[in-house]
Amino acid sequence: MQTLANELTELSIDFLQTEESDIDTLTDRTLEKIGTLVDADRSYIFDIDHEAETLSNTHEWCSEGVEPQIEMLQDLPQDTLPWWTQKLKNFEKIIIPNVSELPPEAEAEKELLEEQNIESLIVTPMISNDELVGFVGFDWVEKQEAWSDEFISILRMVSELITTARTRNEREKELQRIKNQYETLAENFPDGAVYLIDTDLKCVRAGGAELSNVGLSRSDVTGRKPHALFPDEIADELCHYFKEALDGNANRFEQDYGGERYRIQTVPVRPNDGEIDHVTAVSKNITESVENRRALERQNERLEEFAGIVSHDLRSPLSVAEVSLELAQETCESDHLVRAVDALDRSQALIEDLLRLAQGGETVGEIEPIGLTDVAERSWQTVETGSATLETHTTHTLGADESRLQQLIENLYRNAVEHGGEDVTVSVGATEDGFYVADTGPGIPEADREEVFTAGYSTNEDGTGFGLRIVEQIAEAHGWDITVTESEQGGARFEFTGVELVD
Repeated sequence: MQTLANELTELSIDFLQTEESDIDTLTDRTLEKIGTLVDADRSYIFDIDHEAETLSNTHEWCSEGVEPQIEMLQDLPQDTLPWWTQKLKNFEKIIIPNVSELPPEAEAEKELLEEQNIESLIVTPMISNDELVGFVGFDWVEKQEAWSDEFISILRMVSELITTARTRNEREKELQRIKNQYETLAENFPDGAVYLIDTDLKCVRAGGAELSNVGLSRSDVTGRKPHALFPDEIADELCHYFKEALDGNANRFEQDYGGERYRIQTVPVRPNDGEIDHVTAVSKNITESVENRRALERQNERLEEFAGIVSHDLRSPLSVAEVSLELAQETCESDHLVRAVDALDRSQALIEDLLRLAQGGETVGEIEPIGLTDVAERSWQTVETGSATLETHTTHTLGADESRLQQLIENLYRNAVEHGGEDVTVSVGATEDGFYVADTGPGIPEADREEVFTAGYSTNEDGTGFGLRIVEQIAEAHGWDITVTESEQGGARFEFTGVELVD
């Protein structure tokens, strides 16, 4: 017994000093040494896959003359050994000096053991983080006398030793994997940098393209606090948010440094749901996006200015021209005058559509429940549709900005009449996640379906080419997707998906 205890002590030291790549080799040697000392015929380890509910023999030692079993003991369903498995799940040892004396509920285990000529065995559970991960067993082909508590205790410690070593090995592998992922992220982080901060507010790791852009290297940053790297105002704010993260609060804020604008996010690091011991800070250069946003604001201002010019300075002379033409037509009949009136009407239509594009085409107001049939019929009344026909096939209610939705549908009606003639039939209906507007017109060739939403694109001489662009803008402003397909009658069918159906 003393020899067994001494061997266990030496093995414990070996496991502590062994590199992770040698854990399996040392495990095999342990099974052999302990198995030989206790005069066992076979010693082994099984791993448990809880997700697949299987058992697999991963390590085995057999004494001379005993046939190995490892190859035939792979991916066994746990219910192959129901009594055995349940006892181990309860973290109980299985002590069987005489297999023939197994209880009736262990009949499946008894048959399997007898097939392998096993007369006695000891099995101890492998437990990690309060979960059964496997078991270590020792078998004898001859009946054994009852074992002492000390003997069983030493074999239990063998199980614990192997479990601890393998768990440590897996943890080290996981830590290395996380470290590699972090370093890969840090080294390749575009337009920014990643920092790992300890509880003393020192940077323990750093990386990212933006470090060199501000004149810093990893070695400059590692081991230093913010005040050793940045001006006091910036460093004070960084320290404040680092401390917030160490208290468990993540934050996002922006800073200016070296003529650039940065968005920084600080997140607490809590390993294994334990106490927070680090902070991850991710800094991204957003100077360009700041997308650009200011330039977009200036562009919108110019669009509003343009809209004002169009609505006043351009419409005024057009109105004078219209009045003059009306007076001229009272005293003179001429095809030239008719063409001039048509040109003025087209100019007014262009102005209307340009204004729609310039004034809030990409925005929506309040989203409210709207009956699709109601808005479809109301829109029909505001469009010159001649003898065209409207059919509605829905009782659905959807969430939208009512005036914008009406504008969208009106433009589709105009498009249908413009291309399908005054005898066209237009139908509006619901789909699983949206609605459609279809017509019986000539349809849109598949090759042209992506182009129809381009501003100014039109196959009709009288069309402005802006109507469908406005439709797309309104859909995008709502967060909807729009596609063009062929209707059942061969016309155009515009489908809108991603729509909130509130009924």
